[in-house]
Amino acid sequence: ETCLSLGIDITKEGIPVVPAAHYICGGIKTDLYARTSIERLLAGGECAFTGVHGANRLASNSLLEALVFSEQGAEFAKNTIGNYGLIKKEVRHIQKEDYGKNEDIKAIREKVREKMWEYAGIVREEESLKRGIEELRELYCELMKKEIYSVEFMELKNMLTVGLLIMNSAIRRKESRGLHFMKDYPYKDDKNFKHDTLISLKDHILPEDC
Repeated sequence: ETCLSLGIDITKEGIPVVPAAHYICGGIKTDLYARTSIERLLAGGECAFTGVHGANRLASNSLLEALVFSEQGAEFAKNTIGNYGLIKKEVRHIQKEDYGKNEDIKAIREKVREKMWEYAGIVREEESLKRGIEELRELYCELMKKEIYSVEFMELKNMLTVGLLIMNSAIRRKESRGLHFMKDYPYKDDKNFKHDTLISLKDHILPEDC
C-alpha cells in the first residue's frame, strides 16, 4: 500500500533502495576506559573508535560496544572526578538558530551533503577523492569567514571536519576492504594495509590559511 501510494507497483517493478549511513566506522580513538588523548574528555558509543572492530562495524557489535565502554567510562569518571575542580572559563554565547533562517549556512550544508554523496559514497576513486578533499576545504574556508557562531555553524564545522577525515582516510587506503571499496584498487592488500588508519591534528587535514 505504501509503495502504491508513491506510484510504485511492486508486483511489476522493484522497490528503489538507496544506501544510508547512521554511524561512522571509526571515530575518536579511546582506551579501555573511554579516555581520549585530551584530559577529561571521554568518548563512547558511535563517535568512538575503541579498536574492537575490523573492516566493518556490525550493528549488534556497536550496541554491545557502547554498553561496555560507556560503563567503563562512567566508572572512571565517578572514581576520578573528585580529583578535579570545576572548570571556570568564559565561553562565547552561541545562539540557537533555525537552518531555514540562515541561507548561508543552509547552502553550505547542502553542498557538503552533495560532495560527500558524490565523492565518498559506496564506490570511490582516487581522483574524485582528491577533488572532494579540495572542495570540502574550500567550503570549510567559506564557512569560517562567516563567523556566525550559532549552534548550526558549529554543527556544520563539525560536519566538514568529519567529511575531510573520511575522505583523507579513504584516499590513504589504496585497497578495498570491508565497507571501503576503491575502484582503482579493487583488492585487499594485507601487506601494506592490514591495520587501522589513524589521523591526528599533525596531519593538517583542515585548511590553515583560510
